[in-house]
Parts: sequence; C-alpha cells; structure tokens
Amino acid sequence: MGLTFIISFISNVGSGSEAVAQPANYLTGVKTAFFVAFLFAVTGLLLSLFLESEKQAGERG
Repeated sequence: MGLTFIISFISNVGSGSEAVAQPANYLTGVKTAFFVAFLFAVTGLLLSLFLESEKQAGERG
C-alpha cells in the first residue's frame, strides 16, 4: 500500500501541467513522495511509543 502512495505522489507532482515530462518535475515528485513516506514513518514511530505490551498491561491491573 505504501508503494501505491509513493507512485501516486511521483505521478501527480511529477507530471505537472506540461504534456512532456520534464526531469525536474519528476525529481520534485520523488522528493515529495519521500517526504510523505518520511512523515508516515515518523508518525508510526511516535504512535508506537504509546503502545503497551499485554504483559505489562496485565501486571498493572
């Protein structure tokens, strides 16, 4: 699913309004896709800090 998001960002941002694909537009799409993937990774990392294992939760109560 992540690959689908990355490819869609590259396609949407990289295509631009021109009929002929320009390398600079493609690179802009790649940069945007990697930035979005980075945001998803950081969000996942931060959310994982709030998870508790079942063993620890069982000991508490």
